[in-house]
This record gives sequence, structure tokens and C-alpha cells, in this order.
Amino acid sequence: MERKSEGTFVRENIITTDDDKPPRMVNWTNNKHINIKEPNHISFTNDYYWYYYWGSARASVKVGRGGEAGLSSGCWYYEVSIKESGTCRIGWALPTFNPGESTDVKLGDGGDSWGVDGNGQKKYHATKEESFTQSWSTGTVVGTMVDFSTNKIYYCVNGGPLVAAFTQVLADQLYPCVSLQSRCKMEVNFGPVFKKCPAGSFGLNPTLTRSQTSQLEQLFDTHKDPETGAISGRSLLGLLRNLGANSGNHPLVGVVPWRINAGKLLTLTYDEWMCSWALAQAYNLNDIKRVTAEWIKETEDDDRCFANYYNYIFRYLKNANASLSPPEAIKGWQLTGVDKKWKFFDLWAAFVNEKKAHITWSVWDQFLPFIKTIGPDPSKFDENDMWPLFMEEFFEAKLKNYK
Repeated sequence: MERKSEGTFVRENIITTDDDKPPRMVNWTNNKHINIKEPNHISFTNDYYWYYYWGSARASVKVGRGGEAGLSSGCWYYEVSIKESGTCRIGWALPTFNPGESTDVKLGDGGDSWGVDGNGQKKYHATKEESFTQSWSTGTVVGTMVDFSTNKIYYCVNGGPLVAAFTQVLADQLYPCVSLQSRCKMEVNFGPVFKKCPAGSFGLNPTLTRSQTSQLEQLFDTHKDPETGAISGRSLLGLLRNLGANSGNHPLVGVVPWRINAGKLLTLTYDEWMCSWALAQAYNLNDIKRVTAEWIKETEDDDRCFANYYNYIFRYLKNANASLSPPEAIKGWQLTGVDKKWKFFDLWAAFVNEKKAHITWSVWDQFLPFIKTIGPDPSKFDENDMWPLFMEEFFEAKLKNYK
């Protein structure tokens, strides 16, 4: 990324904007029925003649998995305050979603968009209409989050629990998008301040002032490796020590790359650095210490958040390889803290080293359900369960006759 003194800091294929302005809603099809006033107040024409017609607006910001180098771990969130209740759909759309001047095309009609209508408690995608549990009315704050790690879209109401509305959302890039009818008025919020931002997620406003930009660039330049131009290798480990990592297995060693969505092992690039701390509202070392401590706590307290972190660590440590070597796999389990959660982890680690077997995604993915099923009691292992062969071999070798 070319350096600039202030503005919106983006990342290619991760979070990008139409221009250098803060994210906002746009009437990109010039639909004459949609009215947008700053900051992000949207309404539909009040003319009774258009009562049953629709109009749509999308954000000037889109988010994505990160292209070929991305690790598909990002969670992105925005909120909508319902100012006047009316029929509307709130959600996400592919760049191909384009209703043009149509007064009938709306979010969720096709396979390129996903939308929920809280008034009717319905969800829509690919011409399919289904019931949905959440509802809203005037005064409600609706939040929606896309999780690229699990391919799900969630919703929440007034800062409450997330509820999954859509699964198998196999999209590379998505725009926040709304569709509305007459009498509906709303205000869209891309952050950084929310009613409640879900654990493990970012808002959509990576904007920095001149002072904030200067602080973050000075910190980046202090820690960067002059040969790579990035914070990498020893320079990254030095930064992590300054943040409080007192060992190679400290949670910070894994949590920081995960939340920044680092695309390369032991490397934080300039654009990853600037964009992520802008989203996290951390502009100096003390801010970053506070935020990273919160990130660690989120992985400890939130199961969804921990699962995303656990999955990212496999992809991060394997780098360009298909699997993890025994030392890499054991390092990964230690970084995520599962070594402290299971009585038999030392036996497991010894078996992995003895077999000298590379750990595939199927073994890594099934490890958490495996240790949850067995717990401290080997008798809970059921040979009829469909565990990977490696786990069955471990049980026979280490746990079957365990006393």
C-alpha cells in the first residue's frame, strides 16, 4: 500500500472502498425512489403511489476472503437503526447484485444476495422464503455479521445474541446492502462505535486521522525489518514481547496474526498493520496492548470465536503446505491452549512425534470434537464413531489400556 497521511486504509481483496472517503450507503443504481442523507440516513419516497415498490442501496465498502493469499478468517459487522418501521430487508450482496431502476427486485430475490425482513420474520435467498426467529420495529438496532471462516451470515437485535440466518455462503466478496419500501426509514452504521460488536469481528470503517496515521506509522517503522519492509521474523517476535508475550507459546503469538488476518507466516505487512489497527481503534502501543488482551479473552469466552481462531491457526502455520509437520501441529495446539484443556494431551503429542505423521486438515478439524467426546474418560471412545484413522490408532496405542 502506498503511504498516505490520513483517510481510509484498505486491503486488497479483504476490505476495499469505492473511494478514499469513510464508508457510506450509496444509491448506485440511481433508483429515484431511494433517498440518502448523510450520515447514512436512508428512506423510500413517501408518495402513496409507490407504496408497494422497492428500492435498494449498498455500501461504498465491500469485504472479502483475501484472494488466493487470504486465509478466509474475517468476520465483518454493521448495524442498522430502524427509525420508522416498514417493510425492509437487511443483509449482504455479491458485486453482481444490481436491481437497476427496477421497483420489484430486492435483496434475497436471487442467488447473489441474502436478506432478512424483521417485520415479517422472514429470510430470503435465491428466490427461497423461510421463517426467521428475530423481529424488529421502530427503535430497534439490527446487527448483521458475515463470517468467512464458517461461511455463515448472522443477525442480532439490540446487541443481543447472534443467530445464524444463512449457511454455506460461498462468496468471495460481499457488500452490505438494504432494500426497503415506503414509510421505512433507517440509519446505517459501519463503525467504529456500535451498540455491540460481536467477538472476533470488525466493523467496516478503517479510517484514520492524520495524528492516528502518524502514530501507527512510527510504531510500524520502529518494529519493521529493513530487509523485508514488514514486521517479520525476529522483529515480529520483538513486537509481541513488547505486547506481553513472554514465551513462544503465548496466545499473542497466534491471536495477533489471526485478528489481523495475516496472510503470511510471521509477517505483518504495512497495509495489514494500518488497516487492522484502524478497524480496532488502536493507535499506539498501549491501545494495542489493551485490544490484544481483549482478543485473547474473546477466544477464551466465546466458542464461535475460539473455533475461528483454531481453524485459522492450521492455515497460518501450514503456510503453503498441505499439512502440518508434528512440531508445527503441536505448536498450533499449544498456541490455541488445547494442550491445557485435555488430560491426555501429552500422550497425544508423544504419539504424533512417534508416528512422525503430518497432520492433515481432517485430523486437525476433528481434534476438538474428539477430545470433547473422550474428555478424561477413555471408555467414552466408541469405535463405531467415524473418527479419522489416526485418532483410532492413537486410542489403540495410548488409551485403550490406560489405567
